[in-house]
Amino acid sequence: MDSNGNKTGGRQKGSQNLTTIKARQQMEMTLSLSLAKLLEKIDILKPSELIELAALCSKHTIPIPKETNEDGSSDNVIIITGNLLK
Repeated sequence: MDSNGNKTGGRQKGSQNLTTIKARQQMEMTLSLSLAKLLEKIDILKPSELIELAALCSKHTIPIPKETNEDGSSDNVIIITGNLLK
């Protein structure tokens, strides 16, 4: 950084880390292969298994609404005090 606190080197602000990019690409490839295998076998699942699969997948695809007050704030804050290591 220069004397004014501005960045002078390294990655540009907002650009992704190369490790993050590679990890995401690997995860995409793994999930694509897994999904392809699942779609090949989906015909042999029982209706109850299909419902269970849909419920499991929905946890990762459907956003869960967060309870908020009229002003947009949330009262669902947990404050932990004391020494938890005792």
